[in-house]
Amino acid sequence: MLDLDEALERFHKTGPVYASGLVNHGPMALEALFALGHKVLSQGLIDVYLPRLRPHAGGTVLTPAEQATALGDRTRFGDWLATFERELDAHSVAEVTTARCAQWIDGVFSACGHAFLRTAHAVRALSLGESAARRRELAHALAFWAAYHRPLPSRVDTPAEPVGCEIPALASLAPWNPEPPLPELFSEAAERLHEHAPFMRWSEWILSTSSAPPSIHDLCVFAAEHYLEAETPRARLAYNHALTIPSALRLLESQLSSATLTRARARLHQAVAALHLLAGASAQHETAEPGDEISSDVRTLAESNAELRYRAACSLDEHVIKFVEACIREDAHEPHDSLRLAAAHAALHQSGMQPHC
Repeated sequence: MLDLDEALERFHKTGPVYASGLVNHGPMALEALFALGHKVLSQGLIDVYLPRLRPHAGGTVLTPAEQATALGDRTRFGDWLATFERELDAHSVAEVTTARCAQWIDGVFSACGHAFLRTAHAVRALSLGESAARRRELAHALAFWAAYHRPLPSRVDTPAEPVGCEIPALASLAPWNPEPPLPELFSEAAERLHEHAPFMRWSEWILSTSSAPPSIHDLCVFAAEHYLEAETPRARLAYNHALTIPSALRLLESQLSSATLTRARARLHQAVAALHLLAGASAQHETAEPGDEISSDVRTLAESNAELRYRAACSLDEHVIKFVEACIREDAHEPHDSLRLAAAHAALHQSGMQPHC
C-alpha cells in the first residue's frame, strides 16, 4: 500500500493536461481519496489513471521580469515549475501560497478552476505534514495556475445595472445556447462568455458591488440542488465542478488575507455562474431526459457517510472521488440534504462520464 508521498510522486513526471486539453486530475483525486480514508485503493487509481498522461518538458527558473510575460503562457509550464521548486526551497509554504493567491485570485477559473483546485488539495496535504513530495506537488499546482492563468471576462462598455448578489439572481441567468455551438471543453466554452451580455453585466456587478456575495455554503448547495435536477451528464459534470471549486476555498482560507478572501468569494460566485450557463448549453451536445425522482437507493446511501466514502473510493473515478469528498466536507461544515443526496447520486451513477474538462 502506498503512502501519499509515494502516490503523488507517480504523477510528478506528468504534465497538467493531456489528450486535447483534458486536465490531469490524478494528484487531486489521490489526495481526496486519502481524505476519504481509503488509501488502500491508491494503487488502483494510479493504475487506471496514469497511463493516459503525458510527460512534461523541463524548464529554467524565470526572473521576475520574465514571470510577468510568462503568466498565462501554457508553453512555459516547465519554466514555472522550475521557478516554484526554487521558490519553495527559499520560502515557507504559507509565504508562497499567500503571495501567489493574492496575485492570481482573479484567475480562480483558470483551466476550469482546476489549477486553483489542485493548489487547494496540495495545501491540505501539506497541512498534515510537510515533505519533499508534497512541496513538489504544490510547485506543480502553482505552475499549472501560472501557465494557464486566465480570468473570466467581467467588463462591459456601459456601467453595470444592479442585478443582485443573491442566489435567486444567480439562478435567474438563463441557459445559454449560442450559435455556433459552444466547444465541448468547459475551459474553451468559457472563452466565449464575453459574448453573453447578461453574464457580462452580472459579472461587472458582482465584482464591483460592496454587497457581500453568497456564502461558500450557499454556492455549494446551489450546485448540489442543480446537480440533482440536471438532465444530461454534461450538466451534472458542470454542477459537480460548481461545487468542488468553491468548496476548495475552505482548504486555502487560512493562508489568505481578508482582502484576498473577499475577492476570492466574488470570483468564485462568477465561476459558479459561468458553469451554470455552460451546463444550460448541454442540450446542444446531448439528448436531454426528464429529471428522475431521487431513487430509494440514492436516499439510502445518503444516510451513511461511511458507505458514501466507500462507494466513491471504489469507483476509482476522479470526478466522483473529488465531488463526494467535497460534499461530505461541506455537509460537515453545515448540514444540508442536497449535499448528501448529490454525493450519493454521484457515487452510484456518475462514473465513466464523457470528459468535458
